[in-house]
Amino acid sequence: MSFLRAMVAPATVGFLELLVFFFATRFTMILRLDFFFAVRFLAGDFRFATRLRETAFFAGFRLAVVLRFIVRFLATDFFLTIRFLETAFFAGFRLAVVLRFIVRFLATDFF
Repeated sequence: MSFLRAMVAPATVGFLELLVFFFATRFTMILRLDFFFAVRFLAGDFRFATRLRETAFFAGFRLAVVLRFIVRFLATDFFLTIRFLETAFFAGFRLAVVLRFIVRFLATDFF
């Protein structure tokens, strides 16, 4: 059974990452944002990114990055730990780390 988990886990993570990447790239291709605005926005200069579609683009882009981080970070818990207590401890710890990452990563957009 553990061999099956070892084979299924990377495939599942890869598939979820592929879905996130596909939807993120489709979203960016539709909006056609200029690279100059992208660099200025990520650098923290919000004066060049006042239009709604630019803000929506980066909200979608950062959401895709956060989802990819969550999928990769949590996948190591459920397929590499053996005992229930270890899984519960690391799931709680990693959930706290993920939530902190989300707040810090998205705070640059909305605050």
